[in-house]
Amino acid sequence: MGIHKSKIAILTTVVNFELYEKTSILFPKGIKRYVIDGRNRMHGIDSIKFMISKLKDTAIEWLIMADEDVIFYKPDTVFAIIERMINEDYTVAGVRDGGIIAHRNHNPYVINTFFSILNLKTVLGIWDKRAMLKHQYTKPNEFKDLQHLNFAYNAKVYLSHITASIYG
Repeated sequence: MGIHKSKIAILTTVVNFELYEKTSILFPKGIKRYVIDGRNRMHGIDSIKFMISKLKDTAIEWLIMADEDVIFYKPDTVFAIIERMINEDYTVAGVRDGGIIAHRNHNPYVINTFFSILNLKTVLGIWDKRAMLKHQYTKPNEFKDLQHLNFAYNAKVYLSHITASIYG
């Protein structure tokens, strides 16, 4: 692997600590772990803002975001994903929050942070909290690439109500 594990971390916003105790033993080994207590509605965009404020001065370059109900069957696979992201110059890998998974019918222009990987170094370089909070909308017909989605979605849902999006 080209990147040292000391530059990779995993962050979980936890609502169910009993479940986290059971699933976190399957998380990738050898990387730093961060936990945000999500029991008092610290999730979605609030969790992202908090995460950025806490990680901005660290040496972490790659961040795996995984909820407590993510089950890592082959945890080392994330390192191969990060390698591919490096080789192909990706900043964010994740699943759309609408249109891909039947029970997730929110905005397809943002990732569902249930499981995603960020090039944190790049994200921090473009992060602008004020701009992100100011632009919590999409313009009508702004995007026209949704014909291939198999499930329902709502592209008009405000981003801050469901998850965070990092625009470059």
